[in-house]
Amino acid sequence: MQPNNPRDNADQWSEATSLPGQAAGDDYERSVRLRLFGNDEAQDDDVRTVSARLNAEDCRRLAQLWFNAFTASEESIGNAKLFALFFPRASNPPPQLVPEQRASAVTDVWLHERTDVLARLGVGGECLFGNPDLPRGSIVEVSVNGARFYMKCYQIEKFLTLAQSMGRRVRGAALIINKKHIECYSRWGEALKKFPLLHHLQDNNSFCLLFWPHSVSMIRFQDALKDKDDALKDKDDELKDKDDELKDKDDEIQRKAAHNDAAEDTFSEVKRF
Repeated sequence: MQPNNPRDNADQWSEATSLPGQAAGDDYERSVRLRLFGNDEAQDDDVRTVSARLNAEDCRRLAQLWFNAFTASEESIGNAKLFALFFPRASNPPPQLVPEQRASAVTDVWLHERTDVLARLGVGGECLFGNPDLPRGSIVEVSVNGARFYMKCYQIEKFLTLAQSMGRRVRGAALIINKKHIECYSRWGEALKKFPLLHHLQDNNSFCLLFWPHSVSMIRFQDALKDKDDALKDKDDELKDKDDELKDKDDEIQRKAAHNDAAEDTFSEVKRF
C-alpha cells in the first residue's frame, strides 16, 4: 500500500491510515481529544454518560429512528460492511429499548467550557455546516468512518433524549467526521431533519458538522507495523518449532524401523544356524 505524504512537513500521515478499523477509530478519537484538551486521555464515564427510564413514546420514536439510520447506512455501504463496522461480534443488531427500563448512552466528549471546536482542531479542520463555537455543556461525537454518519446522529439523538428525561441540559453538539464529500451535504442535511432534538439544536445554531482528517504519528504507525511483524515472526518461530518436532519424530520412527529391520535380519541369521 502506497503511504500518504506527510502533512505540514510534520511527522504525520495525512488522511486515512493503514491502521486496522478499531485501532484507527481509537487513534482518531485520541487525536481529537488532544486538539480539544491538550491531552488524549478519555474523560471519566460518569461525565460522558446519561441514564434514565424512557416512556413508551420515546422508545417507539428512538426505535424508528434507529431503524431508519440502520437502513440508510445499509443502503450506503451494504449489509456486510455495516455489520463489520457496528456489530463485529454479533449476527444481529442489538435489541431495541424497552419502555420503563433504564437505558444509557455515552458521548465521546463533554465540553466543560465554551469551545470553538474548529479553532481547537486547527490546520486541516473544516466546518461543513453549522456553528463550531459551542457553549459549555455541549457534546462532541467523533467518527473516523463516514459510513457512521447516520448511526452517529442516532447516538446523539438518544443521548439528548435521555438527558432531557433526567433533566440534564445539553446546550450544543458537534459531529467530527473523517469525510467531506460534497455529494453528501444535501443528503446529510435532509437526514438531520428526521432527528427532532438534534434538528432543534441545528435550528438554534448549536450544532455543527466538522471534517478533521485522520492523522496518525509515523512513530505510532511504525510501532503498529513492528507489532504485526513481531507477531508474524512469533508465528513463524512457532511453526518452525513444530516442524522441528515433527522431523525429530520422523527421525525417531525411521531409527526404530531401521533397528527393527536389523533385529529381524539377525533373528533370521540365527534361525538358519
